[in-house]
Amino acid sequence: MSLADNYRRGSHRGPCRSALSIVQELNLFAEERKLSDEEIARRAGVHPITLSHWRRGKRSPTLQNIEAVVEALGGRLTIEWEDEKPAE
Repeated sequence: MSLADNYRRGSHRGPCRSALSIVQELNLFAEERKLSDEEIARRAGVHPITLSHWRRGKRSPTLQNIEAVVEALGGRLTIEWEDEKPAE
């Protein structure tokens, strides 16, 4: 399941606009899958303390880190780009 799928299901709390809100979404996925922080960190290739810092908002993960955690949770990260300016 991708974050986009989560939005389509209507279980999000609004569009993700920051790394912290993305981490909050990932926390929901982790809770659903009942995986420990240690297991998620191992699967994502990061230190458990690093994962804890992301969860608590002490540090922001890179896009590559977010992708690794999504994949560790069995998902796939997709990014949708929208042009805010109408074509002339």
